[in-house]
Amino acid sequence: MKAVHQMFQQSELAPVNLSIAVVTVEKIPTSVELAADVVNASALFTKFTNWVEAKTSKWDFSLRLTGLDICTDSNCDVQAYSLLNSVCNSTHGESTALIEGRDLGFGVSFIVAREIARSLNTPYDANGNNNCDAIEFIMSSELIRLGDAPYPVTWSSCSITSLNANIPNFACLNSTNTASASMLNISDVMPGQVWNSQDQCKAALGPTYTPVINNQLCEQLKCNKARLYNPVNTHPALDGTYCKPDKWCIQGVCVAWAGAIALPSTQSAAWSQWEEGSCKESCVNNSIAVKPWIRECEGENVELSCSGIGPSAIYDNCSATVTTAQV
Repeated sequence: MKAVHQMFQQSELAPVNLSIAVVTVEKIPTSVELAADVVNASALFTKFTNWVEAKTSKWDFSLRLTGLDICTDSNCDVQAYSLLNSVCNSTHGESTALIEGRDLGFGVSFIVAREIARSLNTPYDANGNNNCDAIEFIMSSELIRLGDAPYPVTWSSCSITSLNANIPNFACLNSTNTASASMLNISDVMPGQVWNSQDQCKAALGPTYTPVINNQLCEQLKCNKARLYNPVNTHPALDGTYCKPDKWCIQGVCVAWAGAIALPSTQSAAWSQWEEGSCKESCVNNSIAVKPWIRECEGENVELSCSGIGPSAIYDNCSATVTTAQV
């Protein structure tokens, strides 16, 4: 949610910048579930809103993150379900959104921001709603998938106009006690300073993935699985992710570090120790089985130096050992 908060702090939305505060987090009880892996979005939405209505806690908007595949009628290319212009209707359970959080890692934050904006009476771009591009911005009317390029990281002019006009009309957003009740520190510390590029790769793809440190990190964070070199595109690195000496990512671009904020500790990139792989036989008859020895370029907030980018590998026959090797 810190990443969502940061999206609503983009300077283009000033002076109407929305602060996001998490006031409660709960695990959904089984009674609110539907007994299927693929579910009707409307039915699940109704179950969730009925559960929300019984709550005594106060909030402006509620989110349900689910690993279920939600569908509308016969269409399962759906990532979210919400109602337009629904904020401040929490007593009726309508001020909410279902978010399909599968396989996106921190990329799901862009979908959450999109649905919150929709609840603030800001429609998806294009498709007869306005003349802005259907793909390039946060209010994209298209699916957002891991690895998309370009990935929507900014608001369209249509959304900026809409949010600036509509946010002041929602009285519940003027609460002065939200921040004090928050479970989340909603300071403007950039999310990339809380979760570095390594954390982002692990969240998107799993614990064995590490970032590929290159000049496109901000625009499209690539992650590589241990022992392999087959980088997977994920999403733009979160705002505040270290990208080069004295620089960080802001809205998909590597820019100079803000002078008022202390630079993070950095270290030069370094190769890991060599790790021995398992023997692999070729499909060619009478060929010699080989095994790989792998090392990886690693380090937190690393500089771009490892005598090459990504992991390095050498191959030997299965009876050989390696003590030192350079590639």
